[in-house]
Amino acid sequence: MSKTLDNIIEAFPEASFLTADGFDNCIIGLEVMSMRLIYSKSKIVMQLVSEGFTLEEAFEHFNYNVEGSYVGQFTPIWFDVFYSKSKCSCILVFYVFLQSHFKIPPS
Repeated sequence: MSKTLDNIIEAFPEASFLTADGFDNCIIGLEVMSMRLIYSKSKIVMQLVSEGFTLEEAFEHFNYNVEGSYVGQFTPIWFDVFYSKSKCSCILVFYVFLQSHFKIPPS
């Protein structure tokens, strides 16, 4: 278990969280309204590369097997930060996989 996940569990001892198997070290936070864990897409991809995937294979594996897996209303949030050198700006992109029939109810 990662320090981040330990801190989240300590802060919310009554809650249960849906985790992505093998990627505890890629957790970067919690969306408290929905109680969904937030994972770093780039950390997951780099972990897959360190496990022997090529970069292309790691992205494909992540997109199909991780991000593409909907497991209910507590499906984790996939988050990444993209930097644009030409515009010197940072665009925050949330990766939330939602099946077309699934809608998150308002909090």
